[in-house]
Amino acid sequence: MTWPLVLAGLGLVVLSGYRLAVPELAAVEAPAAGRVLPPPAVVTTSAPPPTASPAPMLPPPVVPDPVRLRIPAIAVDAPVIGLGLASDGAIDVPTQWGDVGWYKPGVAPGAVGPAVLVGHYDSKKGPAVFYRLRSLLPGDQMTVAGASGASVTFVVDRSETVSKAAFPTQRVYGPVTRPEIRLITCDGGFDERTHHYLDNLVVYGHAIPTPVVPPAQGLPAAPGVTPAAAPTPAGVTPPVSPAGAQPTPPAGTPAAAATAPAAATAPASATAPSASAGSAPAGLAPPPPASAAPAVPSAPAPRPAG
Repeated sequence: MTWPLVLAGLGLVVLSGYRLAVPELAAVEAPAAGRVLPPPAVVTTSAPPPTASPAPMLPPPVVPDPVRLRIPAIAVDAPVIGLGLASDGAIDVPTQWGDVGWYKPGVAPGAVGPAVLVGHYDSKKGPAVFYRLRSLLPGDQMTVAGASGASVTFVVDRSETVSKAAFPTQRVYGPVTRPEIRLITCDGGFDERTHHYLDNLVVYGHAIPTPVVPPAQGLPAAPGVTPAAAPTPAGVTPPVSPAGAQPTPPAGTPAAAATAPAAATAPASATAPSASAGSAPAGLAPPPPASAAPAVPSAPAPRPAG
């Protein structure tokens, strides 16, 4: 009889514990009366800022008649002269230490291909035009100006020192797909027997395009300049006042009443002067278009300068 009583007591304990826990579970699971849940967060996505369209650019101009080379980074502002090949097959060199030589049978600055410019490193008296050429860094700019006023700007890509005995002709003078430039001078050790340097310094660069300058709009007229009158519609002949006539005053004014009788007595035979007497001179013909740069005939690859 003891075991049934023990089991019955355990059952009562478990049942009473469950009943006591039910209100707490209900309080946790059920929300309180009148509770307001916060609204879901609204995620707003801002539109990306508008990107500015790239400015229109023009291809680099071709300078078929270079006369000046300017390299601000190394304080070079020197005349450019045309050169050909020397008797030994190498590019001729300028006779003046301050001149820059352009290999004229080759590519014009700004045209597709490598335009070759050479200059002395030094002289017996001191530095020459390309003495600081080795100081150029990638990103430095240079400008070649022509006698016609055109100019083209190049930016430095890289430089290298090469041996004259193993000059990389194809890499320096070979064809390329864009307008480029080569600046060449002497470098390396000096041979006392031949009085020539053993190496060449070659600077590589490429031409940069020119930004398009939009026409000026809405600018005020210059002082003393009368704005142009509106054009007369086609088929309408503008009235012409007789020579010496005064402008007609507005209607209803005393001046208009005083001039009315005089106007009525004007002879009917008065005619306007011929329009041809006051016609404007014919406009000047526009200047002829600039001729295209002449095609440069293919020239044999020159030997290294110096």
